[in-house]
Amino acid sequence: MGAVILASSLAAALAMLVQSRHEAPGLGRFFLTMPYVVFALLVPLQFPIENVVARAVTAGQYAWWSNFKIFAFCCGRGPLTHPMVDGPGVFMTILLLPFSPHRTMLPSTVGTRVARATKKPEPVEGQLAEFAAKLALKATLLSTFVFVMTKHPPQNIYFRDLVLCFALYAFLGVLEDGLGCVSATLLNNLPVERSFEKFYLSSSIREFWSKRWNQHVAKLLKCVVYEPIVEGRVLRAEHHHHHHRRPGRPSVGARVLGTLATFLASGVMHEVVFAYVTGGVVTYDWLAFFTLQGAYVLCESVLHLTLRNRWNVEVPKWIGIPITWSFLIYTGELHFFKPVRLHGIDTAFLASLAGIIKM
Repeated sequence: MGAVILASSLAAALAMLVQSRHEAPGLGRFFLTMPYVVFALLVPLQFPIENVVARAVTAGQYAWWSNFKIFAFCCGRGPLTHPMVDGPGVFMTILLLPFSPHRTMLPSTVGTRVARATKKPEPVEGQLAEFAAKLALKATLLSTFVFVMTKHPPQNIYFRDLVLCFALYAFLGVLEDGLGCVSATLLNNLPVERSFEKFYLSSSIREFWSKRWNQHVAKLLKCVVYEPIVEGRVLRAEHHHHHHRRPGRPSVGARVLGTLATFLASGVMHEVVFAYVTGGVVTYDWLAFFTLQGAYVLCESVLHLTLRNRWNVEVPKWIGIPITWSFLIYTGELHFFKPVRLHGIDTAFLASLAGIIKM
């Protein structure tokens, strides 16, 4: 049954690609993509509830990330509108694997230009070595964390949460840098974005979520939720080659609403993944965690602006980093790690990983 659903998903995606070339972004493209969306939602259910790792990976990749790529595509946005998507192979590689093409190659949005990207992609020939090395390092880190958590778990609950955070980083790194980026390089020689940028150096909550932690998912949330709100339109505006007046900066209200809605959407989708993994349990803790993070980001921004404008004070990194991490771990224990522990997901996940790596 699982093989049939996966095969149907691929067939639906291919049919969608062929038809969508003749369909402009909008409802027509949306209806053409619905078969894939439904199949993607069913993929995690093909694995037994005991297989926590498979459930979590497929729920994240197919029920959430892959479908968000589809939603963005229907609006003329996101990674599936990448200029290098010139055939079924590239389209399905981006759709079915957990990575994002490098943003310098993406259509510009929110009144910006492609040239505004902060970094140029490294030559693709050096990309494989970089991500293969990251894969090896993060696989080693993951094995170490699994050993520590299963054999010698920390007694302090906050230190345990910190270790689990780094274990999650290593796991997502194996998934995205390995399955995603290495495969994308080997299969289609695509320039890919880094998902993590030294997240442990985050000196603010905003920096952690917007620049350093799991940028593959952050960018999907941005193009599906944030950009339509701040632009005031669902469909991406067509870019003309004529000299039109450049759109102004989105209003403060639009940016505040976009930020809150983005974190709310993240919370909803994390709850969906939680339900897949637990067999239908919904606690609303993950929804609360991510929704509140949006509010925290806004409050932090107001605080930093006040310090800068009123007293000309910039918070130095050596102060910002420990404050940020203390806050993230404390709020994470309240709403993120506690439900994981109460429902036994952490022990089941670690046991499943230990079995995979033969520890």
